Amino acid sequence: MDWNQHGSFHLQWRGDVLVIRYEGVWNEVAARHLHRDASALWARHPAPWAMVGLFEAWEGATPEALKAWLDFFLDAVAHGLGAYAVAMPTTLHASMAEGLRRETSRRVARKDCVDLPDALQWLGSLGYAS
Repeated sequence: MDWNQHGSFHLQWRGDVLVIRYEGVWNEVAARHLHRDASALWARHPAPWAMVGLFEAWEGATPEALKAWLDFFLDAVAHGLGAYAVAMPTTLHASMAEGLRRETSRRVARKDCVDLPDALQWLGSLGYAS
């Protein structure tokens, strides 16, 4: 039985930057759908590219969703992701994703940012056009 998706996302290219807005409480299905949809986008985009994660409307995730999200991230790195900027609204949100923060920081240049403009400014300083 395939479960229904809980949680949602919105994807948008801004130059060389893939912006992802996360919403709601995530299950594994949401993370798998993100992987499917985002990989279709990055397959058509030249490397290197960067990603911004906006978590203002994110409410958390199951452990299975976090594991599936890490699979998504590792595949992104394998397909040209070179930098990742993250905007978490609270320290509680950040603590829920602490394990992912450690893993993503090991793979690419990563920065916690205040908001989208802050993230785009930092990525611009690394040479990613937005």
